[in-house]
Amino acid sequence: PAQPQQEVNENQLLTFKVVPGSDPDKEDQDKLVYSAENLPGGAAFDAQTQTLTWTPTFDQSGEYTVTIKLTDGAFTVSQPLKIIVHHVNRPPVVAQPPDQTVDENTPLTVKLDVSDPDKEDAGKLKVTVDHLPQGATFDAAANTITWTPTYDQAGQYTGITVTATDPAGLSDSKTFAITVNNVNRPPVLTAVPPVAGKENEAIAFTLTASDPDKEDQGKLTFSCANLPQGATLDAASGAFNWTPTFLQAGQYVLNCKVTDPGNLSAEQPVTVTVEDVNRPPQLKEVPPQSVKENQNLTFKVEGSDPDSDNKLTYTVENLPAGAEFDPASATFSWTPGYQQAGEYSVTFTVSDGKESAKITVPIKVENVNRPPVFGAIGDQKTKEDQTLQFTVQATDPDKGSTLTYAAENLPDGAQFDAAAGTFTWKPDFNQAGDYTVKFTVSDGELSAGKEVRITVENVNRPPEIQGPDSKETEVGQSLEYEYQASDPDGDALRFEASGLPQGAHLSSDGAFSWTPSQGQGGSYTITVTVSDGQDKATTSTTITVKEQPAPADTTGH
Repeated sequence: PAQPQQEVNENQLLTFKVVPGSDPDKEDQDKLVYSAENLPGGAAFDAQTQTLTWTPTFDQSGEYTVTIKLTDGAFTVSQPLKIIVHHVNRPPVVAQPPDQTVDENTPLTVKLDVSDPDKEDAGKLKVTVDHLPQGATFDAAANTITWTPTYDQAGQYTGITVTATDPAGLSDSKTFAITVNNVNRPPVLTAVPPVAGKENEAIAFTLTASDPDKEDQGKLTFSCANLPQGATLDAASGAFNWTPTFLQAGQYVLNCKVTDPGNLSAEQPVTVTVEDVNRPPQLKEVPPQSVKENQNLTFKVEGSDPDSDNKLTYTVENLPAGAEFDPASATFSWTPGYQQAGEYSVTFTVSDGKESAKITVPIKVENVNRPPVFGAIGDQKTKEDQTLQFTVQATDPDKGSTLTYAAENLPDGAQFDAAAGTFTWKPDFNQAGDYTVKFTVSDGELSAGKEVRITVENVNRPPEIQGPDSKETEVGQSLEYEYQASDPDGDALRFEASGLPQGAHLSSDGAFSWTPSQGQGGSYTITVTVSDGQDKATTSTTITVKEQPAPADTTGH
């Protein structure tokens, strides 16, 4: 069966289901597939539901033919579907003209904005303007209102109506107003001669003006755009009053103006010169200062001048020895020496070239105690049983200090005289070696220490020997005795003998033995020496040997 013709208006939804088809082959009845060709812009076809939907826009009026196709996969049939979209007319649009404001005798041009949403009505609109003021004209071709109001047309003109009509008779209208401002003649401001005064003294003058428009007389207002700080101007009377401060010297050019009710004005410059009045500078108080010897003290003096344009210079009096003052930065700097404890007064002056100010700053320098210092003390050497004496000496950089001495680690037998600083020691024969003695000196608060190395050299003591001064014996009689020797240092001893008679013997431990032979009678002096390897001791023994008497001669001879 044929597809029925469809009709719809612009911007209206069209929805319809196509007339279903059939297939003589029953087995293909469930295999039929629908489709649509030549769909208008925006239209859609759902093959599953065989439904076409479309909402034509306002620009789609006319006739459209859509082809509906049906296929079983082997064969395809098609039918035309005619859709008629009816035009829907829309009214034209007049944009709201803004209210206009214009001065008398000033050209005014108002461009009207009219349009029609239907393109087929373009260029076919009729535009009219009602209730135009006298002298105003409307150019329908250009959609433009022009008017130059005269000086007699000040006021407000309302109800000016703009209407646009399309060929079908639909229309739109907008109303606006034109306000014409009154144009008057400007007032005249009388010139004011130059005005002069001094800082902190009152300055006054009055502005005067006239207006050619009688209705503005008595309604004029005065103003000055750049009044100095503190100055006032009476807007009604034009009276100017000002007492400049001490910081307002200089020349001021005031842009003074008179204004009428119509806001027209006239201007005149007024020159006001303020003479400078000098004021003395000032110095900020500096509290009393305190510093210790050899410690730096730095501070600044701060000057100010109520007249900010003055250049300040600084000077100083009674500077202590070694102190410095930088006039450029107004900085005082001093590191007092160790001999400068005491109180000082330093005077600072600031000047602006005309006037000056002074302050005196007390400075107290506190004494700083410094530790005493030992003089050079070299290492000491001595020998056993030899007296060593030396004196430690110290100085104190602070005059008037009383020094006391002490010693630590004194060797046995050593003595230290704290009053004189004298060390005395006679080491015995058992004290060879190195010793370190620490000496200290104090000024009552601070102290210093000094270590002194003392070397005691060993001293060898000679051995001692004892033996008989004399001995007597006889020939053939044995003589034995011993020499006794000792060494205070405990050294090993060795005996030697000289002058030994023949046959006599002295052992290594000092044992003497001898048996004189016949013919050895007489006197012998034996010298025995004992040695510790360095020193010797000697003793002598005199031995007297008696001869035996000759045997009796029994022969009678």
